[in-house]
Amino acid sequence: MSHGIIGLAIGVVVPKWFITKRGRAMALSQMGHRIGNTITPLYVQALVNSVSWRAAAAVTGIVMWVVSLLPVAVLLRRRPEDLGLLPDGVKEIEHPESNTKEEPKSHLLYTEVSLTVRQVIRLPSFYFLMVAFGLSNTVQTGLNLHMISYFTDQGISAMIAASILAVWSASGTFGSIILGFSSDRYGSRQTLAFTRILIAGAFVLLLVANNPTLGLIWGVIHGTLNSGIFLQRVILADFYGRDSLGAILGATMPITLAANAMGPFVAALGFDLTGGYTIVFSIFGALSLVICLLLLLAKPPNNQVDFRNPHSSESKSPA
Repeated sequence: MSHGIIGLAIGVVVPKWFITKRGRAMALSQMGHRIGNTITPLYVQALVNSVSWRAAAAVTGIVMWVVSLLPVAVLLRRRPEDLGLLPDGVKEIEHPESNTKEEPKSHLLYTEVSLTVRQVIRLPSFYFLMVAFGLSNTVQTGLNLHMISYFTDQGISAMIAASILAVWSASGTFGSIILGFSSDRYGSRQTLAFTRILIAGAFVLLLVANNPTLGLIWGVIHGTLNSGIFLQRVILADFYGRDSLGAILGATMPITLAANAMGPFVAALGFDLTGGYTIVFSIFGALSLVICLLLLLAKPPNNQVDFRNPHSSESKSPA
């Protein structure tokens, strides 16, 4: 449950606090998640070895409360407007003669049009995105849970395979920052679509990675690119605004959860039917290109201002 609370904070609250800086803000939040995934197994295993698994479980629960739940409960605020602030740390302009305040023009350039769930589910873009996100999660979980098995089948030792996994995870820490800034500069949808093209190429490298060197190179490349999965939530906020983001994200969860469960099953089934991972990983690579196409077909609602283009204008009619 705590994991779900923190995930909600990252996926919904962070995008509400930022608009033009949303990509980098989400990227920084992902760094904490990845660092935690790296550190937690280390101290948990150390406690299991030195004391007991019961002590490890108890300490993990305490750490979770102290580091995650209590700070969230005390410090977290839903959106900047609740504190009289504006997104991205934009300052209000005060007019001494009238003693009134107004938002600076630079902020008005990216004023969002927030849509409700009822409006969003009528848009073709929502379904393009849902299929793209579902396929992405299927490919990701299918690869993640079979990665070590694949490398050991390639003749690489289990220790080296685990090292490749560690490099893959660590690369995502830096990759998320790169892709976060790229999202702010070029657009979240465009950035994620571009990564899917490169990931398709990374699957080609994976299929020939039969030694530690190629495996580690693949880990760096794919780990960097795959970290862009957080851009899914950035896209939802960019497309549909901040006000109903939680409800919109909730509407996507059935597909997301089903895709997460389907990925490992599909990879295992492919292995059992073909005797290896070559065909299933080739299909995953092809699906990455399909995901790219779906993302490009998903156009922003035509009543949303392109806040990365100051010369854009609002549509005359709603989406």
